[in-house]
Amino acid sequence: METLTLETKGSPQVRIKTIDGDLRLVGQAGRVFEAQAPAKGQLMVRQEGEQIDLSCQAGCLIFLPAASQVEVDSVAGDLHLTGLLGQARFNHVEGDARLRRAGAVSVESLDGDLSVDKINGDLRVQVVGGEAEVRDVHGDLHLQSVGGDFRLRLIEGSVEASVSGDASARLCPPQGSSSRIQAEGDITAWLPGDASAVVRVTALGDMFLPKPSEHVVVQGPDVVCCGSGSASVELSSGGDLSLRLGGLGSESVWGVDLEGEINARVNTSLAEMEASLEELGLDSVNIDSERLGNRVRKAVARAVRAASRGGGREGTSTEAEGGLRSTAGAKTAAGEQEKLAVLRMLEEGKINTEEAEVLLQALGDAG
Repeated sequence: METLTLETKGSPQVRIKTIDGDLRLVGQAGRVFEAQAPAKGQLMVRQEGEQIDLSCQAGCLIFLPAASQVEVDSVAGDLHLTGLLGQARFNHVEGDARLRRAGAVSVESLDGDLSVDKINGDLRVQVVGGEAEVRDVHGDLHLQSVGGDFRLRLIEGSVEASVSGDASARLCPPQGSSSRIQAEGDITAWLPGDASAVVRVTALGDMFLPKPSEHVVVQGPDVVCCGSGSASVELSSGGDLSLRLGGLGSESVWGVDLEGEINARVNTSLAEMEASLEELGLDSVNIDSERLGNRVRKAVARAVRAASRGGGREGTSTEAEGGLRSTAGAKTAAGEQEKLAVLRMLEEGKINTEEAEVLLQALGDAG
């Protein structure tokens, strides 16, 4: 492992030319800039005052002051961004992108999926090749093109999105804002019960609109006026369209929407845990973080389905039970190996007791 460490004044301008692998950027307190790469000679860093230029012929892990300004030309693998509060710009990412607890972010082109949680600023992405899941944005959101499905939760600004798949969005349009979501598939949208917006809707399939009330005026087949109509929202669907106001009904509380909410939180925790484990060296302790993440997400899905049945359990055929039993031994062995690895890290002082408890709990829940 090659490591290069630089001292800064706390808010450097970081220019990254090319990363020929995965890029993980972790913002943290302090003034230290530290870059790590798998092998010596693959990492090139140059500093002139508060300007830092970097390129790497492999994957790269970078710890940098949280207030840093970052510009990246090309990432050949996945992008993981956590804790960077300064502005970040990315030209092209060939893999997936996970953005957590960050400031304003812009991406020109992303070939894979986009996962976002807690952005304090505007988020602008020109092209997303896969799916996009966005949660908790304190600013405006602009997605010019999403190749798959789109899910949005907790947005405080305006929204502009064009989606090739289905769209599910919980909106809270600010006064005077203008939002537009266009999807080739179905659209399901929620507005707060006290929303003030004029919503224009079009759909090639069926439409399901709120019932008229003191707060809601349905003006013909394609306009819904909520409150004083201080914001503008346009929804255009190539399939069915559903517009809902207020809290979720009992039917959806344990449905796909809640599962999405829980998984967004799970994804955030896993991303932060993976960043810590990456720093410690996953290969050396025999923990497959991707497999662990998939197991946790499956456990969440099972829990949501069980809750939707009021605690009941679906019938399981003898054949299915036999299939489960046939793999139980392998899963148990892998789980025990991972737990021993966590205890070994604790014994060696690589993690503290609280971190060990979190990992062991995750392994136990996902078993």
